[in-house]
Amino acid sequence: MTTNSATIVRPSLHHVTIKTSRLDEMIEWYGLVLGTQVQFRNAVAAWTSNDEANHRIAFLAMPGLGDDADKIRHNGMHHCAFEYAVSWRIHTKRTADIPACRG
Repeated sequence: MTTNSATIVRPSLHHVTIKTSRLDEMIEWYGLVLGTQVQFRNAVAAWTSNDEANHRIAFLAMPGLGDDADKIRHNGMHHCAFEYAVSWRIHTKRTADIPACRG
């Protein structure tokens, strides 16, 4: 099948929203690894960005959220990946002391 490239829309990913029960740790980790800064925050949400956008990674920390021991069997986002121009080992050294980064 052939397609006309003029009709293909290739939007840029604007943001990702992550539900978490560890809001402070998530803000710290993404800030260190991706250079995000908090643009907005309240008790149950935070919008972070590493560029001019109002948010690239948003976090929702609604009451009642918790870890799911059976999450591998449920539908949902598996992962989101980022490319770096530098070695991942540099980022690993920078994040070694953050609890959320330890396996």
